[in-house]
Amino acid sequence: MIDIKEMMKPENREKARKAREAYEKQIEAELKAQKFMHGKLLEMVGGGEIDSDWECEFIRSLSYRINAGLPLTDKQDAKLTQIFERW
Repeated sequence: MIDIKEMMKPENREKARKAREAYEKQIEAELKAQKFMHGKLLEMVGGGEIDSDWECEFIRSLSYRINAGLPLTDKQDAKLTQIFERW
């Protein structure tokens, strides 16, 4: 059971704040990396460098999530990274 009084102690609130800030920085770094990879791959799609129709559509399909600042799913991130590393 959660002890509210324990959670409200200043040292526990500070600990929770630091954990939240670390998590937010991690998510921000992941989003920045995803946005970078997506941008480079979109340039390649526009330039006709990527010849796989499926990969081109996959890269385009991620635009909404990337532009909205939403994190990709683990599978989407893995596939984006795989395509990026290959090209």
